[in-house]
Amino acid sequence: MKKTTSIAQIYLHQASFSVTDILTLGAMVISAVIFFINPWFCIPLLASFICFLLSRSAHVSDREYEKLLSHVLAFNAVREERQDGYETLYKFYEQGYLEKTGLTDFYLQGYDLGKGTVRCGDDKTLRSGFYRLSHLQFTDTHCKLYTCEADVVAGTVSADRRIVALNETPEITEREITYNGSKKKIFYLIFPYCQPIPVQPDSAEMDEIVSFFKK
Repeated sequence: MKKTTSIAQIYLHQASFSVTDILTLGAMVISAVIFFINPWFCIPLLASFICFLLSRSAHVSDREYEKLLSHVLAFNAVREERQDGYETLYKFYEQGYLEKTGLTDFYLQGYDLGKGTVRCGDDKTLRSGFYRLSHLQFTDTHCKLYTCEADVVAGTVSADRRIVALNETPEITEREITYNGSKKKIFYLIFPYCQPIPVQPDSAEMDEIVSFFKK
């Protein structure tokens, strides 16, 4: 998983547009203007374009990082099939089923343990090396709650499964965080003895989930 670690570290530390990208683009614009005056400036224009391509080739896109997360989940699902929860969670993630039950984008909640900063998975501009997935499976009497936490840099996944009785109504709590100077509210679904699950509290799907516990 060394390649996974390397790609993840590049993604987490890169800027959307680096200083090199901005300087290179500036040089391209200036060279292009001068090129119309003096054709010999096609050489620095071409050099600037090549530098820009080389700079962007080392850039890891959001899509590539999502594929990396899928790879980490799949790798651990295969290696840890004996532990209930891994395979189930990965299948639901892969099939896109997670979008149907009202939790934020893929049920993903990213955060930075070192800085104590919560980062929402539905915001592509906020990068995180840690993501949490959850899946709720209901029966007539209880709810099976599958959760797993993926460490993308380390390439590892820890999973857990809890059974919650339907008479144990969960609570929805909120936490206010500050990111890039602006405040943002994060909402969580809290079950007894379980990790908090990030949710969209005003969604119809969330109302449906809570309704199971009120029957």
